[in-house]
Amino acid sequence: MKLKFMPVLLLLPVLMLLLAACGGDAAPLPTYTPYPTYTPYPTHTPVPSSPTSNTSSSTTYFERGLDYIEQGDYQKAIEQYDEAIRLNPQYAKAYYNRGTT
Repeated sequence: MKLKFMPVLLLLPVLMLLLAACGGDAAPLPTYTPYPTYTPYPTHTPVPSSPTSNTSSSTTYFERGLDYIEQGDYQKAIEQYDEAIRLNPQYAKAYYNRGTT
C-alpha cells in the first residue's frame, strides 16, 4: 500500500520546484501609452453671436409661419419665415421650414 503513493510523493516536490521556477516574479508586459498631442497655443474657434433683441420677434414670425402652414396658406408662411430670417440670419429652423414649405 505504501508503494502506491510513493510515485505521487516523489513527483509532488518536483512539480512544486518547476512551478516556482516558471512562475516567479515575471516582468509586467509593456503597455502602450500614446503621447499627448501638443498644441503650442490654444486654438479658439469663434462662435458667432446671435442678436438677442431680434430673437423674440424672429420667433414670433416663425410661429406665425407655423400657423399659416396649418391653415394651408403656404405663401404667407414663406413670407413669415423670410421675415424671421431677415431679423435673425442664424435661425436654422426658419431656413429649414422655409425650404420644406
